[in-house]
Amino acid sequence: MNQSYGFGLGTSDAGDKLVSKVNPGGLADGKLFVADQIVAINGTDIRGASHEDTIALLVAGLSVELNIVRRMAPPGAGPMRQGSISTVAPGMHIA
Repeated sequence: MNQSYGFGLGTSDAGDKLVSKVNPGGLADGKLFVADQIVAINGTDIRGASHEDTIALLVAGLSVELNIVRRMAPPGAGPMRQGSISTVAPGMHIA
């Protein structure tokens, strides 16, 4: 299955998994922001995981829940915070 949650993933020199871009109109638009650090995927801690293992977790199922640390707050969002987003894969609908 070729799926996209509407964001790019990068790895910092320190190994942190960071949102590198958010596609306008994509599933992550308004939920993730550039520089958000992803710390867990579907309950699995990814700190220290390889980029390849992280991608494998992202595409492993029909839905994804991300635990993030907001590193750079968007305008009006307040200070850094932890949070999570949850969504289903493209083409899937919640009744």
